[in-house]
Amino acid sequence: MEQVKILQIKQSVFANNDAQAEALRRELKERKLYLLNLMSSPGSGKTTTLTRLIAALKDQLRIGVMEADIDSDVDARTIAAAGAKAIQLHTGGMCQPP
Repeated sequence: MEQVKILQIKQSVFANNDAQAEALRRELKERKLYLLNLMSSPGSGKTTTLTRLIAALKDQLRIGVMEADIDSDVDARTIAAAGAKAIQLHTGGMCQPP
């Protein structure tokens, strides 16, 4: 009896994700929208970076931020106070929304 079973995958396991990402890129380009996905460890300066970007660009661009946090809206309130529209997602302990 074999101890290890080998499965050969003949296509990318990310094919569906890649297709969806490409469709999103096309839609954003058509609508002349720019999307920035900013992710990093807690306390690394994401909110500070965003508030400085908002301060520098809010008079030229409409800016919206989707903030994800376990159970807090502190960063979303900071973003809103800086002059951008903010939406808060509570992830309930997950690193990303379900």
